[in-house]
Amino acid sequence: MRLAAIAAATALVAVPAFAGILDDDDCRYTSPRRVAAATAGVTKVVIHADAGSLKVDGTPGATQILATGTACTSDEDFLNGMTLTMRKSGSEL
Repeated sequence: MRLAAIAAATALVAVPAFAGILDDDDCRYTSPRRVAAATAGVTKVVIHADAGSLKVDGTPGATQILATGTACTSDEDFLNGMTLTMRKSGSEL
């Protein structure tokens, strides 16, 4: 399945992950983020990403799409609002 080769084991950083880009003070507070979904019934993956970095890896035959990242901020109050999400609508993830 081509989708599995393109999107399975997807590593996203949709929440800011500025390691090495900004000063250390800008990433004083960090927290890991992880979401996953089954590939069954998915024919298209759409990625909406804000600031940060993004790496997408595909694994042929994978049964799961995995997104991981690190939320990073200079203000601890913002950390809980920095999210990584997946939504499925029909066959689109």
